[in-house]
Amino acid sequence: MGKIYARFKKLKKECPSNWFMDKIGLVNFEDDNKKYEIYFTRKRANRYSIIHCKNNTIEWEQFPVLPRIVGRMYGIREPIISFAPTKECVRIIVILGKPNSITGLDEGNFRSIHKYDENYINVMSEARFKEL
Repeated sequence: MGKIYARFKKLKKECPSNWFMDKIGLVNFEDDNKKYEIYFTRKRANRYSIIHCKNNTIEWEQFPVLPRIVGRMYGIREPIISFAPTKECVRIIVILGKPNSITGLDEGNFRSIHKYDENYINVMSEARFKEL
């Protein structure tokens, strides 16, 4: 477990639950003279969740568990957050849980754990964030 994740885990407990954004939380801290902004989802992703990263926006698509009962085979896509990268701090977005997939990484402003770059927005699952 990395020291950034350990610090995030500790500060996440202190994050207010009544923040102005109900879908995402934020943890700010400084480590080795670098400022970190770590955004995390309030709800946990599962195998029916797909995260889409495109046009500076992160969208959450949730497919129904039993599509025939609901009467549709497609998921509901809703935007979570929209912003641009900055040189002032390292921005990381952590998807709690285990999403089915995260699309749009390594294209435009979003980077995966495999091409981690502090000048871009890094999007990863919680399991991958532990390895950082």
